Amino acid sequence: MILASRRVWGLKILILYATRRGTTRRIAEKIADFLRPYQADLLNVEEVQEIPALSAYRLVVLGTPIYCEKPLKPVDRLLGDDRFLEAVRRRAVALFVVSISRFAAEKFYMPRIKRRLQGAEIVAAEAVGGKFGPVNTVSEEAIARFSEKIKQWLENQAKTPFASGQPYP
Repeated sequence: MILASRRVWGLKILILYATRRGTTRRIAEKIADFLRPYQADLLNVEEVQEIPALSAYRLVVLGTPIYCEKPLKPVDRLLGDDRFLEAVRRRAVALFVVSISRFAAEKFYMPRIKRRLQGAEIVAAEAVGGKFGPVNTVSEEAIARFSEKIKQWLENQAKTPFASGQPYP
């Protein structure tokens, strides 16, 4: 799905996510809606054979739920793929983690994922809560705060020479 109302040259966004019960997908869609002024491609990594070339994107947003203290398997595999890591380390990255415990996500899971993304420019990171059965800790405020950080970064980037059509390294 491509969401765009105006294209800001050089600021194309890839939102990659994996989901088991749909919560991460719904959160990724909310983020894509918030970033509607920019060209954002929304992609469930479980539904594709191959991730598109990251060279086409200025920012990669990566979202994963946590199961058994690890990212969901498709994201975990991505984080272990040397070609993906080499490409993503040349991009700006925003990371959101879906976990019933925002505290555990912030203190334990996000730092582990960030270590695996070492070398990438992390422009935003947020534990947004989660949903398990009747328990729902998803924070709309955390989603909005995360999206706003991305939007501010994008607005700052739009003022740089790269946004004027020069390729991003």
